[in-house]
Amino acid sequence: MENKFCDKCGNKLEKGQEFCPKCGKKTVDNNKKESVKENDIVSQDNKKSKRGIIIGAIVAVLLIAGLVTGIIIKNNNDKAKAKEELEKAVERYKLDAYSFGFETLSSLADIENVGNDVKSYWYDYIYNDKYSSIDDAVDKALEKNSELIKKIDDKKKDIERDYKALLKVPDENNSELNEIKQAVKDLYNDYYDFYDVVITPTGNYTTFTSDFSRLDSSGVKKYNSLNSLLGY
Repeated sequence: MENKFCDKCGNKLEKGQEFCPKCGKKTVDNNKKESVKENDIVSQDNKKSKRGIIIGAIVAVLLIAGLVTGIIIKNNNDKAKAKEELEKAVERYKLDAYSFGFETLSSLADIENVGNDVKSYWYDYIYNDKYSSIDDAVDKALEKNSELIKKIDDKKKDIERDYKALLKVPDENNSELNEIKQAVKDLYNDYYDFYDVVITPTGNYTTFTSDFSRLDSSGVKKYNSLNSLLGY
């Protein structure tokens, strides 16, 4: 060991002295001091490295948690939005079904007016000898109502279009909507049959008047059933 100085009192130390002859402080090997310092530095670096790893892990966990939370919130928002849109679609479907029912009932009334004239003219042919034949009586009744029949035919196109749209229910699992859909079908079928019986009459007077009365009454009942389901 080279000569050195006491790190307490500054006295010069000789080689091999373990204690300072002036103050008595034990001497320390510089190499050992440097080794201790190096160990401390390494230890501190290790601690910093561990802290960095821990902090990185915490940040990663927080980022993942934030991402998961964001996904959950988005999913919840998407579900809420989808539910809201479905509710609106259901309300639109009900309003469309109501509009369909009203238009169909209106057309049923027009068809009824034509049918009453057909029945009346047919009756006059049979019991009052007023026309040359059944066809003559029916044709004159239809001719009298030509403008009304044109209106009925124009409205029939709209009713058929609206009917097809109502066959697509916004929620197939909704039993209430499926009941409304069935009521729409029942009303349309009676409307279509009533139109066919009156606008293109066939058979004899007895079958015509029977079918006319039955479908006229049934159409109104089907309309009332639909409105009952709709809450109107």
